[in-house]
Amino acid sequence: MKTFTIQSRGKSIQAKLLALILLSVGIPMLVFIVVFQYYSRSQINEQSCKMQQSSLQTSADALQQQIQLVSYAARGVYFNSDVLDILADRVEMSTVTQRQAAEDYIFNMMQTIYSVVPDASVIRLSSARLASTFYLNQSYDRIILPKNRQASVSHIRPYSSRLVSGASSVPDEYINERAAFTVRLPLYDPPSITDCMGEIDIVIPYSRLEELCAGMFDEQGGEALYLLLGKNIPLYSSTGSIPNWVMELVDDQTPVNVCLYRQAADGSTAFYEHIREKTVDVWVVRAVPSRLLQAQANSFVAVLLALLLAVLAMTVISLVLSTLSFTRPLKKLAAYTCEVNRGHLDARIEDFIVYPEQDEIGTLVQDIDAMMHTINHYIIREYRLYAANKNIQLQMLQAQINPHFLHNTLQCLAGEALDANAPHLYGAIAALGQMMQYAMDTEHMTVPLSLEREYAAHYLKLQCLRFSCSLDVRWDISDRAANVLVPKMLLQPLIENSIRHGGILRRPGCSLRVCAALQEEGLLIEVTDDGDGLAPDRLAAVQKSLRAVREHFMDLPAGGINGKSPAPARDEDTPLEELQKNVQIMQSHIGLANVYERLLLHFGRDCRIDIRALAPHGAQVALHIPLQTNREEAQT
Repeated sequence: MKTFTIQSRGKSIQAKLLALILLSVGIPMLVFIVVFQYYSRSQINEQSCKMQQSSLQTSADALQQQIQLVSYAARGVYFNSDVLDILADRVEMSTVTQRQAAEDYIFNMMQTIYSVVPDASVIRLSSARLASTFYLNQSYDRIILPKNRQASVSHIRPYSSRLVSGASSVPDEYINERAAFTVRLPLYDPPSITDCMGEIDIVIPYSRLEELCAGMFDEQGGEALYLLLGKNIPLYSSTGSIPNWVMELVDDQTPVNVCLYRQAADGSTAFYEHIREKTVDVWVVRAVPSRLLQAQANSFVAVLLALLLAVLAMTVISLVLSTLSFTRPLKKLAAYTCEVNRGHLDARIEDFIVYPEQDEIGTLVQDIDAMMHTINHYIIREYRLYAANKNIQLQMLQAQINPHFLHNTLQCLAGEALDANAPHLYGAIAALGQMMQYAMDTEHMTVPLSLEREYAAHYLKLQCLRFSCSLDVRWDISDRAANVLVPKMLLQPLIENSIRHGGILRRPGCSLRVCAALQEEGLLIEVTDDGDGLAPDRLAAVQKSLRAVREHFMDLPAGGINGKSPAPARDEDTPLEELQKNVQIMQSHIGLANVYERLLLHFGRDCRIDIRALAPHGAQVALHIPLQTNREEAQT
């Protein structure tokens, strides 16, 4: 098979399809990736923040429960009536034995509290009425120190506990390790709320607080945890100190026991909660680096995008290969048509493409091959004959005003003008000159209907002058219709048909009416006369000749001459006698036939001519011109 190349004036359809695939797939997917990446990261970050909030709230609840447990353990004093009687000074302690027994009751009660809170460093009980302070440490060492009769508890509501930072009420020598906080409970003699008998302190070591906070943050991941007692008392810091921005988070407007988060001053995300119950008033702040929150989102998005890009690449490759496979035969077929367009009508399609498949492309290849065989036999000769015939017919139409008619008319006008010295004859001569100028103008094939009306009016004026008769002429042409472009010499043949066959200038009192209007389906032109009319056989002959003209043009595209298509080939099997008969009919009715033929050329098969006889006498010829095609003609 020979190899041929074509030079395309623009991009090939293959390149356009490939570009279309890349644009149709690439741009939406790019937009999708950007939106998906932004939306997924924001949503996953939001979910991560909610998970962090839930985790922090759970851990904070555990801390709160631990502190409340210590507070409930301290309240165990109120369940020991013997200790309450001792603290309220309702027990006789005049002897050493009685006092020793009272002290044993107090230490036994403190040991019971230790069984509930085994992690406490020291339990301290101060009795104002006994003027003593009792200490019990983790080794159950019993220490009793003297104390003033006045209790030191202040700013604590009766029967409620309070969380205090450190262990300021316990001497350092009684604490084995650094204290974190102290739960302090003032003791009252129920039901009194004014008679304070003393107080009890449970000191929790810093190691226990570290254990409680260890599950609240990930130190290895760069997280940090801060606890504040009240608004400004540091309770715990995983970094050793509490930054200023943590203090700025403390706000009275913050909802209690609700975990919130916001961007911290150091770029991390701060999750914070205000734990406030009867016993606890603690702020819990956890600082999480933004990279930790984004790591999960980035990993999830990266996996999805990798899968998406892989699927997209497979889809694009499949579409590209399919496009190349489908368009390769079209490129070969285009090369063949280009070779034919260069004038090589004898080129063989087999030298360019062999397509055995029986699909649309295979059907196209077969049809083009068959069409080229038909073109090689008929199209060139028939098209040239047809074009020559059209030029001759147009020339015949322009030559219908024969020289003899012009000579006689001019002699009559000149004689009248010389004998009667009548100025109106000179107007007639001017009209004749305008007619001749209009008729001989071969540059404009289409003109506004208003110019056709003027030409036809001059023609009627000269005909009336020639035959010395009067004719009632009525023009009913709308303004919109007057601006429509129509083929030149359209109205005059119709009016001449009324004069020649209707005899409207030979009979007195005849009238002629020319109407034109734009309707929904197109332009309607009607020429009506009340002359001799048409006999049924003659009307049938004229209608048959018009049908013959139409049948000859049925293969033209709907746009007519605007379609830029050649005329159809003549059927070689048509008998010569039939062709001669059709020619004779067209020549005997050259006015109507020529008008109809030119309408078909310009406007296609949708236009038509209707001719009918009127009662009692007269005839009407109606032209129907499609509006859409007429507008296209007007634009050209």
